[in-house]
Amino acid sequence: MRFLSMLVIVFLALQSYAQEKNWTLLVYMNAHGVRGQGDDLSDFARQNLRWMQKVGSTENINIVVEVGTSDSPDAQRLLIQKNKIQVLEKRSNVNMGSVEELKDFISWTVKNYPAQHYFMDIWNHGTGWHAFSKEEDPAGKWHPGGNLQISSVDRVSDISYDYFTKEYITTEQVGEAMRFFRKLIGHKVDIYGSDACQMAMAEVAAEMYQDVNYFVGSQELEPGEGWPYDKFLMAWTENPKASPAEITKFLIKSYDDYYSHGGGVTDGMGVTLSSLDLNYFEQFMEAVRSLKEELVTLTQRDAGAIYRIIATVDRYRESPDYKDFYHLVKK
Repeated sequence: MRFLSMLVIVFLALQSYAQEKNWTLLVYMNAHGVRGQGDDLSDFARQNLRWMQKVGSTENINIVVEVGTSDSPDAQRLLIQKNKIQVLEKRSNVNMGSVEELKDFISWTVKNYPAQHYFMDIWNHGTGWHAFSKEEDPAGKWHPGGNLQISSVDRVSDISYDYFTKEYITTEQVGEAMRFFRKLIGHKVDIYGSDACQMAMAEVAAEMYQDVNYFVGSQELEPGEGWPYDKFLMAWTENPKASPAEITKFLIKSYDDYYSHGGGVTDGMGVTLSSLDLNYFEQFMEAVRSLKEELVTLTQRDAGAIYRIIATVDRYRESPDYKDFYHLVKK
């Protein structure tokens, strides 16, 4: 009997090990908006899910999604398979603007879809680092959550707006979630990405550089269709042994190809998507500190020259104070 018990234990251990894949892609797809309003991303969420299932999970990659739409405050957890979406769990009255819900999704996924490597994708609106107060922006023009109560401008801004609960996840809390993720799996999260507008900023990356290897995002606004998941997943699954850096390049190339060839609505403007290797971020911050120390010693005349340079630096559509740092330093 003892021998039989040992065989059962070994079998269960082997079964558990066999379930571990090379990668798990987690997509936290928050489309909790007001139906029919500009913040309603539900149609884009459904489109992205259709794109995902054109490829689906493979023997090497799990694709797991938590999605909520404007239809109700509920959410579902899904396994994306080729030509099929499997509903794994239905959840009632979910606050997708809560970092605790994001962390719960991470824990649940790691437990049920373990992998050697993880790609965390937060899908929603994004506003970069700058938060406008209600006094500065009473109509909510600059903030996708314009009807939310924003009390100050001296903090990093937000992502994952839930229009049912009127709450959102701050960028600091995204960093908290990535620290939680790293501790849970015992190593850095391989890739973090924001399928959202204006999130590729040093201020955002700084919240997670100790917990994530590669950071993907857009400095510019993203078109409503977001990432072309079918094209990206096809490139990834055709190269199952690709490194995290290579996977981010597949995503960027797919994104560029899609919008460069008229695949989505860009309002006549270009798109941006970039990947940062956060293992170099400490050196970047030290270089910025050194630059700051030099700038604060400038004479008034030289400081005026710097301000004139800043006025000519590449900027982004929605926020006039969003400038490209590399372009600034180069000039």
